[in-house]
Amino acid sequence: WDITLSSNEVDEDNDFGNWRYAYKRGMKFEDLNADGVKDAGEPGVAGVEICANGTCATTDADGKYELMLKPGSYLVCEQDVSALGWTQSYPDNTVCDGVDGVAPGGWDITLSSNEVDEDNDFGNYRQAMKSGYKWHDLDADGVWDSDEPGLEDWVMELWDASGKLAEATTDTNGYYAFMNLPPGDYVVCEQLKDDWFQSYPDSGFECPTGLGLGEYGYSFSLISGQHEEDNNFGNWQYGRKSGYKWHDLDADGVWDADEPGLKGWVMELWDSSGNKLEEDKTSATGYYWFLELPPGDYVVCEQLPDDWIQSYPDSGYECPMGLGLGKYGYSFTVTSGDRHSHNDFGNYQHAKKSGYKWHDLDANGVWDADEPGLEDWVVELWDAGGKIGETTTNADGYYEFAGLEPGGYVVCEQLQDEWFQSYPGDTGVLCPIGLELGEYGYSFSLISGQHEQDNNFGNWRYATKSGYKFKDL
Repeated sequence: WDITLSSNEVDEDNDFGNWRYAYKRGMKFEDLNADGVKDAGEPGVAGVEICANGTCATTDADGKYELMLKPGSYLVCEQDVSALGWTQSYPDNTVCDGVDGVAPGGWDITLSSNEVDEDNDFGNYRQAMKSGYKWHDLDADGVWDSDEPGLEDWVMELWDASGKLAEATTDTNGYYAFMNLPPGDYVVCEQLKDDWFQSYPDSGFECPTGLGLGEYGYSFSLISGQHEEDNNFGNWQYGRKSGYKWHDLDADGVWDADEPGLKGWVMELWDSSGNKLEEDKTSATGYYWFLELPPGDYVVCEQLPDDWIQSYPDSGYECPMGLGLGKYGYSFTVTSGDRHSHNDFGNYQHAKKSGYKWHDLDANGVWDADEPGLEDWVVELWDAGGKIGETTTNADGYYEFAGLEPGGYVVCEQLQDEWFQSYPGDTGVLCPIGLELGEYGYSFSLISGQHEQDNNFGNWRYATKSGYKFKDL
């Protein structure tokens, strides 16, 4: 005040006013559950500018800030960090909406001298992420083994309490991800394709029924910035086992083009623990199959009817004995979606060779009605390796070689003294010489189950004519 005082003057109201700085304090916190409330344990966020009408402070390691301001009215705003993946959850207003470079929510305050205005906080959260893999569980054991591939083009669904939110499709590695998720509670389930089964997870959250989803999924809560990983799904398909049963006509264990299938034969499927699981009968073409096999270890064997012999397989898995099964079968492992085919079985029956030896009374090589059979004549059977057997004709002259393997043979007769062969003549095959055999026999090939008949032999002896010359006195 610049004053001039006169005698006895009283000059009043020459006052002095003073003020002190006010303080604005608060905290920038990570709102882990995005509920707009600073809960215990939610950390501060460092390095964010908080400004009031151009006066700024940067949050410290604990997320705290302090502004020293002259008394007055201010808009307190936080730096816009949405480009860094943050979303403001508190305060839930638009106080700072018209200010450039800041988030919309803020504080409209008026400060007086020396006032300390606290708890003007800012809450933010980051988007979360959910990911996992879908894999082909080849052995259906619910464990992702190193050789089991991912499954591409499977649809995963994301749900919350209100319903289905989104879908994601697995990539070539079976990977799926749901990104930019606000913190909250979610469920993920898989869309289950036809003829596929879920092996993992095999417990936990039960997905909605009637919507084509796998039985189980994952229920989870995401917090700010969280990446929830390894919520994986394993799936598998039934396998199949098939093959043919064929009539191995030449018993060589090779399915030749002219060899037919065998209908109505029973095939048995066993597990690796020795438990018989099921049977199937071969079709008209000899085909059999076992469908809907879960991945695992199995054995297939054939029921072997009487008088049949197995030619193929001739080695490998030995089927249980004493149960009427063929000696060998197939032991195999089914993985998801496997199609085991051409596990085939070849079978044959023994063949038979028969004929007659007759007394060719007129030595013409034709068996006439009045010509009897010859008993106790020996007939020999030969193959490429030599003589393999002999048999003796019965009272009717009948001979037979039974229980013969399919193959090539020769039959010859032992020629008794003073007897001659009239049949077969040179239409037959020459028998070995020097062994007292008839000159000709029969060469023939037998196939499975064949009865080669009427390979007959005719024989005769010289006749004797005698009489007397007398003198008719």
